[in-house]
Amino acid sequence: MVQDVVNLADKANTVMTSNGDIPYYNSGRQRLAIGVEGKVLTVSSSDLPAWETAAGISSPLTSNLVVNDNINLLFGTGSDASIDYNGTDMIIDPQVVGSGGLKINAGGITGIPVGIGQFAKCEHLGTYRATSEENSKDFTGLTLDMDDTYAKLKLIISGAITASGTLNGIIDSRTSGGAYNFNYTMNDSGTISGVISTNQNTMLLLPAALMDGAVIFYAELDIVFSGYYSNVMNYQWRALSTEEGTSRGGGHMTMSSGGDTIDAVGFSASENWEIGTQADLYGWKL
Repeated sequence: MVQDVVNLADKANTVMTSNGDIPYYNSGRQRLAIGVEGKVLTVSSSDLPAWETAAGISSPLTSNLVVNDNINLLFGTGSDASIDYNGTDMIIDPQVVGSGGLKINAGGITGIPVGIGQFAKCEHLGTYRATSEENSKDFTGLTLDMDDTYAKLKLIISGAITASGTLNGIIDSRTSGGAYNFNYTMNDSGTISGVISTNQNTMLLLPAALMDGAVIFYAELDIVFSGYYSNVMNYQWRALSTEEGTSRGGGHMTMSSGGDTIDAVGFSASENWEIGTQADLYGWKL
């Protein structure tokens, strides 16, 4: 047997028998034979050098696993999909390789509607449920920058009116000065008609012709910044009275403050609506 002689710090000679052998001290000179492929050098429970199998991530984890910015977690045999954080946003990419999609097999994503190619940045800005008969509601204190921060607002209203009347939309609490210009098409029990209205004090979501009694109603109102005029909001709506017909329309309104920030969105009726009538306001961020 071929023997190599290694001179240790205490000048003692230790006999090695194979390439990769490791000398150590334990009440005398000792030899740790080279480990097999895949083993790592560690310290045993006896506080001595030892070869052990390299440990991976155990399941379940019992502490946080921290991944630095811009480091991808890769999934799939071909590293087909990834998750990473770029310092600002979390990015889920199912198409690192191939054209696969992101699927959710059960449940859902609460409060975040899915946009095209990404999750839209939607916020639930307010909710209302009538506990008594009322005829006006404003979501106030909003301070929504419609030029630089928000792309769209949506007001959804559902309920019933106590008597014949109208349902109206309101932006920025403005109900005077003739700020609203719009047109709409109405289907009243199968009869189609169109109306153009200028310099109105509210927008007319449902006219009296569609609410000529105690009826159930539903309306959606979308609001966006005009883009061209710095103090103008564009809007469109679709609404229905379940017993009468539908109304679809849109137009623009001029902000009284002369800016692009909306502080309130609301609705009103010429007669009270029933207890339980509800509304929700949503905003989509840029």
